[in-house]
Amino acid sequence: MENGRRNMGVMTRITHAAEVVRLENPLNVPIVQVSLYANEDADAHYRLGQILESLRDEGILIIGAGMAVRNTADYRATKATDQGMPYTVTFEKALTETITAKPAERQAKMDALLKRHDTRDVHPIFNHLLPTHIAAGAAGLDVGKKLWDLPEGGINWAQYRFGTV
Repeated sequence: MENGRRNMGVMTRITHAAEVVRLENPLNVPIVQVSLYANEDADAHYRLGQILESLRDEGILIIGAGMAVRNTADYRATKATDQGMPYTVTFEKALTETITAKPAERQAKMDALLKRHDTRDVHPIFNHLLPTHIAAGAAGLDVGKKLWDLPEGGINWAQYRFGTV
């Protein structure tokens, strides 16, 4: 026991997304990294978010750290030209439509994102997309809102929010 809490141990390796959050924590709130399943099952990741939803009622902030579009090979190939890939805009638009959909429609739309014809161009692997599924599952009845996006070559930085802060 340490400070009245059971010490669960420390991971020796965390992702860079979790590391960024850990560096700036002025309120000293607990941060827990949730690992992705070792599969690309959109529904399983969405259901994981649904399990985490009740944490929001306790005032716990859930952050799904990923990217709207992430093809680093195309990003490097287009960096010198500042020419974007067409999918950086179209996929981000589809993601925004999914995030801002009615909660009753959201899970099916999140699943459909992984089945689009351009999804493998956008995300050759889904490790930067599936955190969005977890966050969407945790959103409950909140409708998502797009805060901003920035397309660059083969990537698109975008930020969404469910609920209020």
